[in-house]
Amino acid sequence: MAGVIVIYFILLNLLDKHKTIIGNRLIILVFFNMVQKNIKKIRSFKGLSQSAFAELFGLTRASVGAYEEGRAKPKTEIAVQIANYFSIPLELLLTKELTINDIANYDMLPQSASIEETAVNSSTIRFVEAEMLPEYLKQLDQSAFTQSIPVFSLPFIMSGTNICFELDDAYFQNKLNQFKPGDKLFCKAVKNFKKLNSTQYYLVVLDTMFYLSNLAYDRDRKMVFNPHNTVEKIFENEIRECWQVTGVLQMLISQANGKDRLDKYLKL
Repeated sequence: MAGVIVIYFILLNLLDKHKTIIGNRLIILVFFNMVQKNIKKIRSFKGLSQSAFAELFGLTRASVGAYEEGRAKPKTEIAVQIANYFSIPLELLLTKELTINDIANYDMLPQSASIEETAVNSSTIRFVEAEMLPEYLKQLDQSAFTQSIPVFSLPFIMSGTNICFELDDAYFQNKLNQFKPGDKLFCKAVKNFKKLNSTQYYLVVLDTMFYLSNLAYDRDRKMVFNPHNTVEKIFENEIRECWQVTGVLQMLISQANGKDRLDKYLKL
């Protein structure tokens, strides 16, 4: 795979019938972090208690509290419902930290507003596909290799995200059940281990493998560890790179045989 690949996509159920099929596969890009902050901002701006907000979407108050505190991630369908209910573009709900002015302006947007009217700039991402993972581990320090990594562009990428890894169990020690082989993990570099947040997902590049997990930092012992299994520890000098996972590209349908099947699945 070489050259520049440009993928344009629209998330499911956004503004009427915008859906994208690439290579007979339905895709969705899910981002973390921003949606939790935005849920709290929207709820506060609307003057809703956590219980009242939860009732709108068939949730419990505890679930809303967990979203806002970063202890849980809302499912994609919940994010879609929130975006539709408050007439906020789904991409921006997931990828942009909304201001009060943003939320007020979206209140006034006509229902026919197109995605182009609220679009943000696209970003260029390096893509390390599964077959490149062993070479990445071997030649990470070689500038000629890193410059040869193919790139592609996507709109609505979280600020700072600049690389995407394709998950492969042959090279990944994956501690997160929500990520599966073939998923594309969008990441941004972590420069300061002291700022690790144990509720976020991280990808650590070691000498012979990638380690994917929640992480916390032990300042005294200068190491990172899995907060759910403190036996698993990695010392700073063993870490070649550390990335925070900001989003994942997942295949929702392995095969899409014709429009009729898709229309039925998507309930158009």
